[in-house]
Amino acid sequence: DWNHQKNIEDAITYIKNKAFNLQKLFVINLSSGMHLGAHDGTSHLESIVDSVPVYGGQVVASAGNQESAHIHAQGELTTGQAITHTFNVPSYTPNSGSNNDFIGFDMWYNGADSISVTVISPNGHSFNKDTGEQATGIPTPDGAILMKNASEGVDTNNFDNECLFLIKDYDENSPPASGEWKIRVTGIDIKTTGAYDIWLYNSQVGAFSTACFS
Repeated sequence: DWNHQKNIEDAITYIKNKAFNLQKLFVINLSSGMHLGAHDGTSHLESIVDSVPVYGGQVVASAGNQESAHIHAQGELTTGQAITHTFNVPSYTPNSGSNNDFIGFDMWYNGADSISVTVISPNGHSFNKDTGEQATGIPTPDGAILMKNASEGVDTNNFDNECLFLIKDYDENSPPASGEWKIRVTGIDIKTTGAYDIWLYNSQVGAFSTACFS
């Protein structure tokens, strides 16, 4: 997804500069979606789109068609409160080799809040990170779990915290397990509304393409 986003950014910049040099008008059709980022207009890609001049160029972007795909979960926490979201991975045939079966999530919350995030596998293996802890991961029989919970501080574009977590097959004998997974978020020190949002941003586990949040 990061490479995909960078390619789009490079393409927009190239078209904008080329049109300026040729003194031509231009329209960019951007029918491509992704779910990395805070969804609030502050990402680098969104700033590139906003930099297109009103007079001389236009970007036409798709509005999205995944409203019913269940790729998003949200909630509001108080200090000490825990909320658990579940998603199901159906039975699938893992790809041969390693590092090619994975599920990735992107979570955002207010930069003044401190939140603990725990991922729990169908067989009870878990891994968690509190806000600001070093990004690491662990292997489990249900797949490796990796997490980065604002380990480098707040995002400089919007001053919010981002938590990225990934479930993948570092070991080809331990791909992401089928069954019910849990994402548990716990308020450590909530100074604002405690609001958070989680998006499934990518998935490569058989035919599984939506988080099926419940």
